[in-house]
Amino acid sequence: MTVYEEFTANPEFAAAVSSAYTGRHEIADAVWWLDHPELPGPSGAVSPADGRDELERAAYSRAGATDPAWADALQRLDAELEQDRENTLAAVASARMPAPVEETEPVEPVRRRGWVLPVVAVVALLLGLVVGFQVGASSDSTVIEHGGAYESATNRPTQQFSGTAVFDRVEESADTPTARLPSSFNGSVFRVLNVGSTASRLPYVYAARTPSGQLCLIVVVDSVDPESVADDGIVPRASFSCAIETEFPASGLQVGWRSEDDQGAVSWDESGGVMMSNR
Repeated sequence: MTVYEEFTANPEFAAAVSSAYTGRHEIADAVWWLDHPELPGPSGAVSPADGRDELERAAYSRAGATDPAWADALQRLDAELEQDRENTLAAVASARMPAPVEETEPVEPVRRRGWVLPVVAVVALLLGLVVGFQVGASSDSTVIEHGGAYESATNRPTQQFSGTAVFDRVEESADTPTARLPSSFNGSVFRVLNVGSTASRLPYVYAARTPSGQLCLIVVVDSVDPESVADDGIVPRASFSCAIETEFPASGLQVGWRSEDDQGAVSWDESGGVMMSNR
């Protein structure tokens, strides 16, 4: 389940996120853009990342090589997008924090005279022995409340994402994405999942694990740009989708891609498998 799916399905969670959010966008849009940064928000608002590709193209064009204003504008936009994401993630994290336990003042026991206290003590002792016997007899099958049902603590299922095994291998030079990424990816660990090329008409695909605990699917397409300062006129451009690692969606991550003469989609599922399609 993505954060947005939880946001729409759980009114209490949505209210807590809304209360903690300090960003500049409608909260539903901000949560939606965690997983769909390039799509319009539920309110119909245009994504703040809209137009970034054009700005990046201009920054790396021949004109951008002589005019640093394009690169400066791209850097400012990336900083704004990163701040938006941090604001939303902070609100989500705050909503998931357990509510504080209210402390109560201890009540002084009432002192009474006579034979009442010894009788009460004897009754309490007998009850304690009975309860203690029952607890000791059932200690091997601890029962907990989970998800509205009762189940054995030793038999609880745990959801694991086996796709992270790709990060266990040694990093190689090919693991570094060829496209420029937002500064929110600084300090991330990357692994290449598929090596594409302009000739094969397939994109390069990478997995990333960010310092903030997100798993990301990154798709890089080599686009031909006659205005590029590169000798061959090819500019790599990236699209990506991310999810919190502990909440990786069962349907996996999907990223659409488009080049001058082709388009398709890439998905990364729970098992770590990568599926690619193009027309």
